[in-house]
Amino acid sequence: MEQVVGESVIGFHRTVLLEQAPVIVDAVTAVAVLLTRLHLGVNGIVLGPAPPAFVTPNVFKILQERYDLRLTGDDAQADLRVAVGA
Repeated sequence: MEQVVGESVIGFHRTVLLEQAPVIVDAVTAVAVLLTRLHLGVNGIVLGPAPPAFVTPNVFKILQERYDLRLTGDDAQADLRVAVGA
């Protein structure tokens, strides 16, 4: 039996429980989702708290400049205010 427990705003990935065992989006899918969003022109993507392992510091700097890619901070409340534009 499938139970959806989370879904992204854009709907590109879902976290699903199958018989109480979480199905986690693997790294290859995460890379594909990020690259697809960038290709579609989605800017301002927030990742975190650390950049993905496949992104080197130089590549992350370029992604920040070109696509406004950001990392979450240590303060969840501040991240929420930024996300809702408050």
